[in-house]
Amino acid sequence: MRMLIQQEVRSSVQEIRRSLRSENSPGTSRQLEDSGPSSGESSESEEEDRSGRPLFPIEDIDHLVKLVRSTMELEDEKEERSVTDVMFQGLGEKKRKVFPIHENISSLIQAEWRKADKKVFIPRAMKRKYPFPEKETEIWDKAPKVDVAVSKVSRKSALPVEDSGVLKDPMDKKADGFLRRSWEAAAGAFKPNVAATCVSRSLFVWLSQLEEKIKAGASRSHLISEVTTAQKASAFLADASVDALRLSARSVALSNSARRALWLKNWTGDLPSKSHLCSIPCEGEFLFGSALDNILEKAADRKRGFPSTRPQERKFFRPSRRFRSPQRSGDKKEGWRPSRRSKGFMFSRPQDSSKRPGQQ
Repeated sequence: MRMLIQQEVRSSVQEIRRSLRSENSPGTSRQLEDSGPSSGESSESEEEDRSGRPLFPIEDIDHLVKLVRSTMELEDEKEERSVTDVMFQGLGEKKRKVFPIHENISSLIQAEWRKADKKVFIPRAMKRKYPFPEKETEIWDKAPKVDVAVSKVSRKSALPVEDSGVLKDPMDKKADGFLRRSWEAAAGAFKPNVAATCVSRSLFVWLSQLEEKIKAGASRSHLISEVTTAQKASAFLADASVDALRLSARSVALSNSARRALWLKNWTGDLPSKSHLCSIPCEGEFLFGSALDNILEKAADRKRGFPSTRPQERKFFRPSRRFRSPQRSGDKKEGWRPSRRSKGFMFSRPQDSSKRPGQQ
């Protein structure tokens, strides 16, 4: 264990020192000045400057992935190559080693996607795990409010009221609600990510100090305590990465539900049907996925399409009435009277005493 930690820390520190020397060397800076970066290269360099200088050298990624796969006891499948494959192996695309995705990780993501419209819930233990100053993180906890000027236009109110805008279309309201929850989930992942960044960089310093203490011949008990601290930091990083992954999966599911609400807006279906389609499980490949096909197969028309809600035609209703002899002018006009043959009512229109053309 001691030799493994010593070798890994020593190799990482040497690579970082090498990279720093190459960056600060005068020959490299002179070459960069003479070459004159293009617009694309300058934009990429600006993005790198904003993201900061990485601690891990990208050249060691294959070696790191190899160690991770070896720890997880994952053996790479050896393919049998022919003489022709060996002859042209340098012309093809090189197969890189990749990080494995365990089935439990996939199940965690699918569990969040299964309930697409689920609200964001952060347990109390998770809040205690990532303590931060409230003044600096209060803007992460809730989605931004609608600006006063925009809410005034939306509501058409005489006086500007903060966050009083009301969307008229119900599907617009649902999309706005999904997007607000997506913000809360994505911003909720800030705390575990920021905490993981602090702990991981501290762990890098601790391991560098541990290497120096090993070289100096520190006592065994002191080295064991340093290793215990590093183990606890690694455990914290493992938990923080899972918490951030769960919140990211929830944000993806909510943003997908918001897109569903936008695409269902033009459908003439009823609101409960639209709400149900927004909440079906998310699969990732399509906006709705196989759950939509199952729903449409069970529909009444048995067609692979959305049922149209056409207005029902009103049937012409003509009440039955008995033929009567023309009433005399002195008789009273009847509006309605009960029918003896049926239990309902017989409707009769008031008859006009004037004679029709052609009658005598």
